[in-house]
Amino acid sequence: MIGATLAPGASKSCVFTVRVSGDGGTSVSDVVTVHGGDDDGNDVSDTDDATVDINDVVPTVAITKTAGSATVAEPGANVTFTFLIENTAPKQ
Repeated sequence: MIGATLAPGASKSCVFTVRVSGDGGTSVSDVVTVHGGDDDGNDVSDTDDATVDINDVVPTVAITKTAGSATVAEPGANVTFTFLIENTAPKQ
């Protein structure tokens, strides 16, 4: 927001997205600082931070296998097997 002018009591917002990485059980802080000045040359600044906790969602998977036939007539017969894999982890 370089060059933005704020009248007394006015405000402006800025939104940005940051990819957070780290290990589960830790947290990440992001710091933002604003600098400004008035028409008399007086400088002003402020800093604030926000912290995000990182949870580690444990991956889970389920598999179901079925046989196309429960019995065969003789040894050497073909059986078709089908399996279904499902990601059962919660949405992140």
